Amino acid sequence: MPAILTNIAGPPEQANLAGGEVLQWTAAPPTGGHGVLAIGVISYANNVLVTCHTDKVPEFEDAASRICHDFEERFKLYLSRAEDALSDKQA
Repeated sequence: MPAILTNIAGPPEQANLAGGEVLQWTAAPPTGGHGVLAIGVISYANNVLVTCHTDKVPEFEDAASRICHDFEERFKLYLSRAEDALSDKQA
C-alpha cells in the first residue's frame, strides 16, 4: 500500500474559531489515488495528533488504526526519553 505522510507544525496554544475554542486540530494529506494510505501528523496546543485514512481495501482494513496505535506507543517512549533528558539537564 503506498503511503503519503504530511507533518505540520501547528499553533502552540489553543486557537479560537467563531468565538469557541478549537479542541482538536488534524491534518490529512490528499490520498493521491486508489488504495493509498494518508497520514497526517500535526502539533497543536502542546499535543501531537495523528490522522490516518485509507480507501477501503480488504487486506488493509485495519491498517490505519494499527498505525495510529503503534505511533501512540512509540511516541510515549519518545516523550519519556525527552522528559528524562530534560530532568537530567536540570539536575
